[in-house]
Amino acid sequence: MSKSTRTNSKREAIIKAAIKLFSQQGVDGTSVKAIGEVAGVTDAALYKHFSSKSALAKAVFAYYADHYTQLIDHYRKQSAPFDQRISDLIRGIVNNLDEDHFGLLLLSQRHEWFVQIAQEHRLPLTAMTELIADGIDSGAIPPQNPQLTAALLIGALLRLAVFVENGVKLHTESNLEEIRKRMFGLIGLI
Repeated sequence: MSKSTRTNSKREAIIKAAIKLFSQQGVDGTSVKAIGEVAGVTDAALYKHFSSKSALAKAVFAYYADHYTQLIDHYRKQSAPFDQRISDLIRGIVNNLDEDHFGLLLLSQRHEWFVQIAQEHRLPLTAMTELIADGIDSGAIPPQNPQLTAALLIGALLRLAVFVENGVKLHTESNLEEIRKRMFGLIGLI
């Protein structure tokens, strides 16, 4: 294994450990030592990759903000009817929850780094607001406050991540259909 491969794998291990711990214990409740222990690296190795816990937290928040913004934008740009794009987005997020619910849990935390990231990155709320506005503009859903609807939709998805954290398995066809119906009701598609 080359030195750069080992370096990247250590960085990935640090980020994964931080995501898990930050989402479960909060940024302030997580120590650098705990991150290092979960990642299997020393404090010195962690500081080699990130200048501080703040720098690591900002990198993790930015990664997930960008990830979910890009996911929403992907479905917004599809040429399918609005209801199909929303359905596919919900399915994509719910399917991802079983594999990686920590990112949504992390985004549910309102931390000072999130405010900084909002100044430098487009956020999932903005992307979801634009998607909902598209549905209103096309007549697919009734007139409503798109930002409020986006916040409610994202809030419902964040709560699903909490259920997964508590051991509830959501990724079944019957659960997916029930989630889809409830989300459709929330935005006025039913």
